Amino acid sequence: MRRNPGVMLLMVLGGGVLASPVPPGGPSAKNPKALHEEAQRYAQQMSLFTDQLVMHYFRPLQREDLLEAAILGLYQAARQAPPRNLKSQLREAVSRSVMLRTQALQQAQQHVADRPRQDPVEQLLLQVREELGDQLNQAGQPAALLSARAISRLLDPHSGVVSVEEQRRNIGMDHDCVGVGVVFKELQATDVLEIETVYPGGPAQRVGLKTGDRITRIDDQPIAQAPPDKILALRGTPPFDDIPNLASPHTGMNKPAELSRVIKVHYRRPGESEEREITLLRERYRPETVQGVRRRADNSWDWLIDESSGLAHVRITNLSRGTADDLRAVVFALTRQPKFKGLLLDLRWCPGGYLNEAVEVADLFLGTCVIATIKNRGREDTVYRSTSEAKPGDFPLVVLVNSETSGGAELIAAALQDHQRAIVVGQRTLGKASVQTPLSIGLEGFGFKLTSGTFVRPGGKNLHRFPESGADDDWGVIPDVDARLSSELGKRLKSWWQQQALRSPRSTERLPLDDPRADPQQQMALQILKKRVK
Repeated sequence: MRRNPGVMLLMVLGGGVLASPVPPGGPSAKNPKALHEEAQRYAQQMSLFTDQLVMHYFRPLQREDLLEAAILGLYQAARQAPPRNLKSQLREAVSRSVMLRTQALQQAQQHVADRPRQDPVEQLLLQVREELGDQLNQAGQPAALLSARAISRLLDPHSGVVSVEEQRRNIGMDHDCVGVGVVFKELQATDVLEIETVYPGGPAQRVGLKTGDRITRIDDQPIAQAPPDKILALRGTPPFDDIPNLASPHTGMNKPAELSRVIKVHYRRPGESEEREITLLRERYRPETVQGVRRRADNSWDWLIDESSGLAHVRITNLSRGTADDLRAVVFALTRQPKFKGLLLDLRWCPGGYLNEAVEVADLFLGTCVIATIKNRGREDTVYRSTSEAKPGDFPLVVLVNSETSGGAELIAAALQDHQRAIVVGQRTLGKASVQTPLSIGLEGFGFKLTSGTFVRPGGKNLHRFPESGADDDWGVIPDVDARLSSELGKRLKSWWQQQALRSPRSTERLPLDDPRADPQQQMALQILKKRVK
C-alpha cells in the first residue's frame, strides 16, 4: 500500500522540535522600546495563531472567543482584573479586522495599491500586552505561551501546548535512538538519577534495569561529582545526525564521539540495601513496539503462546514509525512456520500513534476495501483503502482490546471488525478517533497540537466519543465477545505486561504472566481463536 504523507499523525508534536527553551518572562517595562517590540511579536503571534485555529479545528470556532481566552489568560497570569468592556472591544476589533481584510482582498483583485493599515485585532493585543508590562513578566512565562494554554481550555482534551520534554520523549519512541535506553525523572536532588522509563529493546532493558532504580555512581564517581558529559552519556537521545544541535546545557557538546560508549554504573533498587553494579553500552537502538509472549536468550521474542495448537500472540504497544514494518516481518515469519495456525493481535493499552502506521497494520490483514475515512471541516474527505498486494494469508485472527485501546489502535480493530476479518474480544475502546495537526505558536521550544479531523469506520459509523456522546451512541469499538475486567485487575495486567517486556533475557525471576492463567482476557481470546482454527 502506498503511504500518504499528507496526514501523518493521530498524536503529533508541534513545531519547534527540540529547540532551546524560551527564557522566562520578557522585557522590562522600564525599557519601553523592548516592551513595544515584544508586544508587537505577541500580537502578530496570537493573531496568526487564532486564525489557524478557526481555519483548521475540526469544529467551528468563533475567533473572538479565542482572543478573549488569550487575553484573559494574560490578565490572570498578571493577577489583574480585565476591563469590563473587553467583550465589546473584541467584537469591534474582529468586525473591523474582517472589514479591512475584505477591502484589502477587493483592492488586490482590482490591482489597487493602498497603504497597509494595522489590523485592529493586533492593535488590541499589542495594547493589552504593553499595559500589563512588568506585572505579566513576573509570571515567568512568555505571553504567547500563557495565551496558548488559556485558549487550549476551550478545545478538546487532545489539543494543547506541547513542551520540549514531551517532544523529546515522543521522538525517543519514533526514531532510532542513541543512548542506553532510559528516561530519568526530573532531578529533585543531585545525589541520584532515578529511572522513570526503560525502553524495551534498549541496552538498559537487556541488562535488567527497571523503573524506580536509582543510579548513584557513574564510572565510580558519585552523581553529584560526575562530569556533565558522563551524565549526558546516560540520557537517551535521538541520533545526532537527525538532530545535530542537541547539546548538553553544561558542556555545549553535540558530537556523540565525545561521549563514553561503555559506562559502568552503580545503582540501588527500591527495597534493597545493597548497591548493584552493571556495565551499559551507549549505542543506537529503536524501542520495541511489537512484542511477543516471552523473551529468548538473545532478547528476541517468542511469538507462539500455544505451540501444540499453533497459536501466536503479538502485542502492539504503540504505533510509532516502523511499527507496521516490524509487524509485517513477524507475521510473514510466522506464516512460514508449518505449525502456525492462528494469530491473537493484542491492542490493549495501545494509545495509538501515527495514522499511516495504523492504516498499514490494518492493510496487512485486509484485501481490497476501505480502511477508514478522515473527515475534516470544510475539506473533502480523505479515504484510506487497502489493496490485495503482498498479503501473508487468510489465517484465523482474533483482536484483543480494552478501554485504553485508543486512536489508531481503534482504527485497526474497527476495520478488521467491519470487514469480518477478525473477532474482537475485550472491552469497549476509548473512542479517541481524532487526528492532530501541528501548529506553531511562534516560540522556540514549544508547539501546539490541534485536532483537525476525525475518522469514521469503513461502514460509515462514527468512532469518536464527543463530549455529548452517550452510552448508546456510536463511538469506540464494541467487542464481538465481551470480556470485561475489574479496573484493579486491568491495572495489574498492564503492569505485568510491562514487566514481561522489560525482563532481561538472562533473568531467572519468575513473573506473574509466566502463568498464562493470570490474564483471563487473553485466555478467553485464545479459546475463541482455537475454535476458529478448528
